[in-house]
Amino acid sequence: MLRQPCGTLLVIIALLAGCQKAPAPEVLVVRASELVDGTGGPPRQNVRILIRRGLVEAIEEDNDLVPTLKGAGVVDGRGLTVTPGFVATLSECELESLRDGTAVHRAMRLGITTAEVVSTDPGRAGALRLYTGVARHRGPRIVVGATLNPGNSGVQTLRSLVRQAADRGAEIIHVPLVGATETAREPLCALVDEAHAQEMRTMVEVDSAVRFEAARACIAETLVWRGNLPPAIEPEPLRELPEVVVNAAATTPAAALAWEKAGALMAMSYGEPMCALNGVALGEVMERLTKGGMTRERVIAAFTSGAARTLGLGDALGKIVPGYRADLLLSEGKGFGAVRHVVIDGIEQSLEEPPTLQRWSAWWALR
Repeated sequence: MLRQPCGTLLVIIALLAGCQKAPAPEVLVVRASELVDGTGGPPRQNVRILIRRGLVEAIEEDNDLVPTLKGAGVVDGRGLTVTPGFVATLSECELESLRDGTAVHRAMRLGITTAEVVSTDPGRAGALRLYTGVARHRGPRIVVGATLNPGNSGVQTLRSLVRQAADRGAEIIHVPLVGATETAREPLCALVDEAHAQEMRTMVEVDSAVRFEAARACIAETLVWRGNLPPAIEPEPLRELPEVVVNAAATTPAAALAWEKAGALMAMSYGEPMCALNGVALGEVMERLTKGGMTRERVIAAFTSGAARTLGLGDALGKIVPGYRADLLLSEGKGFGAVRHVVIDGIEQSLEEPPTLQRWSAWWALR
């Protein structure tokens, strides 16, 4: 009977511990030698980004002559490249390693500022918000996804499961339509239809032309391609290609390039379980894409603004332009190297390990 009160007490103590830090400045100025803004456009050199109340307000030339606003915080990233924060999906494997509160924070240190956590138990994934989110030094923004496999389930059962996922806080339904098992179109369409009725987005993983067409016919808005080269599928009148996300860890750069050439590639996702994610691998994936023919700016846009669109957040995240949320990275290696500074909602984040009390509160919430 004492479990919930004690858990609440631990969370409150952890949050109060975080509140002992100096308040974040209302205005933050970020200086950088290069800006890649997430739109896919050309980079800009020597910029000064003005952030007010968590939003990008202006981007100016940094010529060392413009005085810094009085009372503003400053992140000096001269010599570094500033890009939008990466948007990524973390699988349930990561939930097991989240019990000490360090894994999502580790993802932030690799440049992930918005993390969709996908689980068969969205309620448990949603508990991550008890100790991480957009507050001072508390790590990435959390979006909750739920995995539902149509399998041999009946239509009404699937609709009920979607409603249950919505009640437990899920915002996106993931449907793994891959492997040897074939799925009838009617259950898949019922699942997608119910998700839309609950105002949820759907992302269907496919690895063949047959499954691609099935998901397309059910009006799934986003398809995650896990195959090798894409099938020869052409847009049809009044039924264009859906938005395609290429899983960079499950396929080859050639697949992404082929989808890009077809005009359908919207985003890249490093879809390995977070317990296998590391900065070297993520940077290598990006560099392979540039060597294959995609521009660096297009690659960064695919991991930022494109990925934000898949979560329905493309009007607020993923670009460094006035009016957007100020989620920024300052990195070495032209945007693919080591991350030196992370800003989320206009607040510079601590890249040190989370404090012990914060880890305890996470352990209690997720156990």
